[in-house]
Amino acid sequence: MSIASIGQIIWVLGIVAW
Repeated sequence: MSIASIGQIIWVLGIVAW
């Protein structure tokens, strides 16, 4: 898994959590 993919997952989870 690339860093970009991890960053995207964290970004999406952050929006959902917000």
